[in-house]
Amino acid sequence: NPVWTGANTIPSTLIRNITAISSSLAYQDTLTTNLTTLTTTNLQARDGVIQGFLYVPDIAPTNPCFEQQYEFIPRNVTTQAELPPSNYNLIALAPWFNATCTQAYLAAARLDPIRGFIFYRPNNSTREPQGVQSPIWDLDGDGTWQTQNQFPIFAVSGNEGAKMMTQLSFYSGAPYSIPFADEIAQRYEPNERDFIRVWTELSIHDSQNLPAMWTWILIVIGALLFIVACVSITMHLIQRQRRASLRRRVISGEVDLEAMGIKRMTVPPGHIQTFPLFTYSFQPDLIRTPSIAATRSLRSSRSVRTDHRAMSDFMSTSRTRRSSITSSTNTVATNYQPHCHICLEQYEDRETIIRELACGHIFHPECIDEFLGLNSSLCPICKKNMLPRGYCPKITNGMVRRERAIRKLRERVDLDDSDVEEVEAKKRKW
Repeated sequence: NPVWTGANTIPSTLIRNITAISSSLAYQDTLTTNLTTLTTTNLQARDGVIQGFLYVPDIAPTNPCFEQQYEFIPRNVTTQAELPPSNYNLIALAPWFNATCTQAYLAAARLDPIRGFIFYRPNNSTREPQGVQSPIWDLDGDGTWQTQNQFPIFAVSGNEGAKMMTQLSFYSGAPYSIPFADEIAQRYEPNERDFIRVWTELSIHDSQNLPAMWTWILIVIGALLFIVACVSITMHLIQRQRRASLRRRVISGEVDLEAMGIKRMTVPPGHIQTFPLFTYSFQPDLIRTPSIAATRSLRSSRSVRTDHRAMSDFMSTSRTRRSSITSSTNTVATNYQPHCHICLEQYEDRETIIRELACGHIFHPECIDEFLGLNSSLCPICKKNMLPRGYCPKITNGMVRRERAIRKLRERVDLDDSDVEEVEAKKRKW
């Protein structure tokens, strides 16, 4: 009570926090959720706390809102007339029931030493009030009310605001008319001129301490990058496994990359030199017509053995002979090859040097060496692979995809058994 000693100055004032000493003898409530900040004008908080007596701003009795407000608040709520006669900081509390009366509350509060204003919608709602951009907080259409008041404005839920207003009405009279008056009188022995009122503290947290929008954006981007990295690593491991599988099948000879049209390959020069060289030799003087007996036996169906022996003698004399230039043994070719199938030049008997591939076809060494070393690893005639056993080029993801696509395409092809049988019959007939 600032007038105990007859002085009207603040130094003679003694303030006791009854709630801190004994919360059972006072009204106490802490709100940490369902709070909305409407304006932050002149928000000055010492150590993040705004303090002051809770009260309802006085509206002039001639204002229509003076009587209209009591439809939503008790008549004995604490106003500035019920506060100590000193310049204490104040925290205003009022219902937001229409724009005109809200403007009246704000105009009255601008005349007081107010540090903050708390509004609530008298709808008994427990939900968090809507943001400042909501139409329910619209007063003048252009939002000037948000800047013309030199104090911050907050909003609480309707249910909490009504509870605060009810308790405010209990602590408006003399010390002996408030709740727990007997207990307070027994413990503190207050003077009848003392003031026991509701003291309010607003704890303000700097928004910079909370994660900013760009922080959330970075978190989302980081999460997306993590997902992309996981997917990428998984796909890399899968592709690595598929490359290893294709490499094993190429080494084992199950897959021919060039024959399947996947990759054009060449034969290593060292392996090309392992194919033997011969001197081409064709001896026409050894060619003789079949004997009369053999000819007759061809026409007769009584002796199959004579027919076979005669044909063998004839075919053996029509084969090309070639002499190895690296050994003294002679080799008989498997078929008649009078010219090189690359340059189409005729071989000269006992003069032309030829190279024989593993499939038995012969070519000029310079022709076949250039062909296998620069163009293809397949024989120009029969398309047999000339690569060394166990050889495999570097397998890439593109090769894996093409091989899988070709394999799936072949699995979808339906072969007609009649067509296969017809082809086999033609081969046997030929």
